[in-house]
Amino acid sequence: MNITLNIDKVRLLRNSVAMLTAYTGAKMASEDTPDTLDNVGTVDEDDPVLMQYFDECRTELAKEIGYAYTAEDNTDTAYSLGLKVYDTFNTALLGVTEQALYNYFLYGILGRWYMLTNKGEAEAYLLRSAGYLDEVKSGITQKVFTRKMYPNYV
Repeated sequence: MNITLNIDKVRLLRNSVAMLTAYTGAKMASEDTPDTLDNVGTVDEDDPVLMQYFDECRTELAKEIGYAYTAEDNTDTAYSLGLKVYDTFNTALLGVTEQALYNYFLYGILGRWYMLTNKGEAEAYLLRSAGYLDEVKSGITQKVFTRKMYPNYV
């Protein structure tokens, strides 16, 4: 059985990464460090660096679950990953697994970005990203077990 997981890269980079870096910068800003928001937050000019981080996450993902790849499509606006899963794959987990993949990329990009701008929080974000990668691996290996029903001869 094959499944496809899709990531909207515009939503990922423009909304989620930008929002979280701006939030972090605003929380760190004080009278002594008023430029923190500008230093921690991302802007359009940072897109090449963020795309590099996205590609680094893709490479890490391939090392971990490349055995299941059937297709991969990476454009400027979207990422699609085709995976071979067990025939008894629990399709109810498809949305959860796709969200875990999104979060893996989100926290992986943030962790790498914070290695430049906010070293104190970088490791926590990278660890969180690794946790989401484990969720993706777990999600694609889940099976649905069915029980055979036998007639009751009484």
